Amino acid sequence: MIGITKLVFFIAFFKFIQSNYIQNTNIFPPYSECSNDGFIYAENFKCYKVFQRIQKLEDAVSICESHNSTVASLHSFLDKYHFINFLNKFNLRNEKIIIMSGYKCIDKHVCNWFDLSKFASLSSFPKCGNNKSPCFGFLINNLSTWACLSENEYYKGNNIGFVCEKNDNALKECKNSKYRRHGDGHCYRKILENQTFTSKVAQSLCEDDDANLPIIKNDIENMVINELSDNTGIHLGCVRTPNEEEKTCNCRWLDGSKALHNDFE
Repeated sequence: MIGITKLVFFIAFFKFIQSNYIQNTNIFPPYSECSNDGFIYAENFKCYKVFQRIQKLEDAVSICESHNSTVASLHSFLDKYHFINFLNKFNLRNEKIIIMSGYKCIDKHVCNWFDLSKFASLSSFPKCGNNKSPCFGFLINNLSTWACLSENEYYKGNNIGFVCEKNDNALKECKNSKYRRHGDGHCYRKILENQTFTSKVAQSLCEDDDANLPIIKNDIENMVINELSDNTGIHLGCVRTPNEEEKTCNCRWLDGSKALHNDFE
């Protein structure tokens, strides 16, 4: 049996301002911070921060590097989907903003991601058209269309924005060195035992670390727990309480809230 513990974690609300081209960053559920300099977790387990109104594209690269990060590169359909979801949270859909999507094309055949990973030849991202190389990948038209724009095209009165993606080794460490931070911002530790034990015993093991069994209140936490469980049974911080009047049992999390997520209702 695998027991998973979760440290107590508080979601903070804050603003981080630096110069004129940085987007104010608010932390709100289900998002949580993943660093001390304004980066927050997105649903694809990436650590992002939004910037805008840069004067030249080189600024994006240097700003991200100064934050121990790179311009976000979108390698898959899911990356694209969660990236747009993330941007929508900041109300960035308007006709004047275009967002860098993390790649540059030298010509119609050769492209490179800013994070130096391989650009698949069959990528669905648009490449350079005739007489417009080099070009840079952007999200345009109210963040609804992907395009590869030349310098003359992307400077036409646009508010140029970009997203920095924090390197994995730069994420906040857990206070307890036995734990590792995951995509929902919480710290977890797998406890492997050669024997089965009750949820009460599992919770007592967690309490030895000043922690609790996992509580699932949103899709991000649900995905993390599923990934950690690796298709095996785990203990959750959920307690069944009898309702004598209705002759039923309700399920509540250890923090006292009703378990309503997905199949727990």
